[in-house]
Amino acid sequence: MENMIYTANARSNVKWDVMKKYYNLNKKKIMEMINCEFEKTIGILESKKIKYQSLKSILTPDHKGNKKEIVFCFDSSKIDSSWYGGTIFSHIIPLLDKKRKHAIFHGDFLSRGLSEDFAYKTLVENIIPLNPTNYVYSDQYFMVYITNLTEEEIKSFIEGLRKYPWFIGYGDMTYANTLKDILAYCLGQNCLQHNNIVIMSHEDDREDSENINLIGYPFENYGFKIISLKQYYYISFLEYKIESRAVDKSDLLFCLNTISNNAIEYEEFDIIVQPEKYKYVKAKNVAAMQKTGIKDMEVDKFTSMLKEKLHESYIYNLEINDYNIAKFNTNIEMDSIDSDEKVKLLASFDYNTEKQQLRLLNLF
Repeated sequence: MENMIYTANARSNVKWDVMKKYYNLNKKKIMEMINCEFEKTIGILESKKIKYQSLKSILTPDHKGNKKEIVFCFDSSKIDSSWYGGTIFSHIIPLLDKKRKHAIFHGDFLSRGLSEDFAYKTLVENIIPLNPTNYVYSDQYFMVYITNLTEEEIKSFIEGLRKYPWFIGYGDMTYANTLKDILAYCLGQNCLQHNNIVIMSHEDDREDSENINLIGYPFENYGFKIISLKQYYYISFLEYKIESRAVDKSDLLFCLNTISNNAIEYEEFDIIVQPEKYKYVKAKNVAAMQKTGIKDMEVDKFTSMLKEKLHESYIYNLEINDYNIAKFNTNIEMDSIDSDEKVKLLASFDYNTEKQQLRLLNLF
């Protein structure tokens, strides 16, 4: 692999699974197919003057906690239009800073078969209310989810929206919670904001050279330039995956297949933490190691913790490096031992299917 794949998405991309089953593709062929399509995606982006590498901070989650993921909640029953998304985005787009980069999602709060009582409880527990609402059913609420927000941007959105009675409130989705678990599977990505450029998808039967605002939200009216790609390429490699503790095992396996022609789930793999590596990571970020209690963990307890966290994390930054090591990154989310704070750590692993091992390469 010549390029690192920041994120691969089979969670909302049925084509890979269809191709695998219809053509009875083995893992080697799947790896070739995915990487070939990835190279095509890079080429299309470059033809539109976008470097794939410039999208890394949008396609991968922030692990330092400096940037926030926020969901803004709107009561569509208070909007006198069937196209309530258009009304809402006509007020959101002017608030977007053209010097920033975000993944932007939208959609109704579909509780996906969960009871209305559970959906209501989840909403109440995770949304800070700013305007009153009368909850009748979950999908009366339209959600706009934006990544990579600074505290100043969050304040700007709240101040710009709270005067509208249909803006109900907002929730911090930076760390795991039940609402985030649900939203990961019911929201669709509207676009990637790349400074003053908006990157979105168009139909697969359009030419690669075309740039279409298929969604129709008025980005151009506020000075944004539209870039679009075929939906297949866009969904596969340009969709940020909202993290959910309900990990899609099929998606995970396809991601692993991008870096291995013998991809298998790693649930039963041994976690290898070499003593010198453990000493190194504990000394590298002393504050985080103390805050999470890792500083005082024995290696066995630490490896058990890693194994448990891997079961509820998704992977990204997929590559075969210069040493022919298949590697990936994942976020490790932990509670602070002396406060209510959450801490995110970025872990990097060597994925070895022959030995059925995950070897820790770095943690910071």
